[in-house]
Amino acid sequence: MRMRSFIAASVPEAMDIVRREMGDDAVIISQGPSPNGKGVQITAASDNAPQNEPVYQNPVDVIGEALDKHSTPRKLQDKILTLVERLELDDPVMALAGAFDSLFKFNPIANNPKDKPLLLMGVPGVGKTVTVAKLASRAVMEGAKTICITTDAERAGAVEQLEAFTRILKIDLLQVKKPAEIKDALAACPTDISIFIDTAGVNVLRPEDLDNIKQIVSLSGAEPVFVYAAGGDAADAAEIGTIFKDIGAKRILITRMDMTRRYGSILAAADAGQFQFCNVSITPHIANGLSSINPLSLARIFLPI
Repeated sequence: MRMRSFIAASVPEAMDIVRREMGDDAVIISQGPSPNGKGVQITAASDNAPQNEPVYQNPVDVIGEALDKHSTPRKLQDKILTLVERLELDDPVMALAGAFDSLFKFNPIANNPKDKPLLLMGVPGVGKTVTVAKLASRAVMEGAKTICITTDAERAGAVEQLEAFTRILKIDLLQVKKPAEIKDALAACPTDISIFIDTAGVNVLRPEDLDNIKQIVSLSGAEPVFVYAAGGDAADAAEIGTIFKDIGAKRILITRMDMTRRYGSILAAADAGQFQFCNVSITPHIANGLSSINPLSLARIFLPI
């Protein structure tokens, strides 16, 4: 599935751009104010694969086939389809949205969160560093004073990667080499600012990795957000989600939505960890790289046509 975001002065103008760039079959995933506060931003998705499937009248059949196509675990499919049947709606998209609304919670990250620092954690390679840069970029565009902190002292080039982003944004980057240093780093930050913490990738099979992230979460007092890359194995996603739930994550942020066609694993992770969906990343570009998600936009991802 191909996803893109467009910014225009008005919704009609943005819709015209979507149709021109992505065709009449493009589905609107989300819409809202642009990150810079000028105009609107629309995120659209398009699947250019041939659509040869027959049209089903029964929403349960349509949704069941879609969930199966997306490699959703059978038990989770049954749970969703039971909710769909109870709703007794004729429109498959609205029926699936209603089921998602009953099963999951949705809580987008504010553009300039100041209540407490946000700490991103997950397994290696899911895009935590780039996502920290995207969150910081949104906050800066909102006019918020922003600081980034990295605790990733292991991965080669990790500090340099985030430093390149913070230099462009003209914000400070603090480096923490040991978990015990996180308190001092946060104490050095001014009050009433947005703080985003990048962490090293966690190998959930290594006890030392788990101990390290648990210490950082505990000592920082930050809100830990679980970052998960779409397209993985659903069973692994559920297992990993449970582990990060136990570490303290309440929200899940999905990356690489534009790099896979199967999204069953994101449902498996969210269900196992009882996470609130917050945002999704649909592009590697830093500007405009995050979109909020709600039951309807999630349903449209599974039923784009």
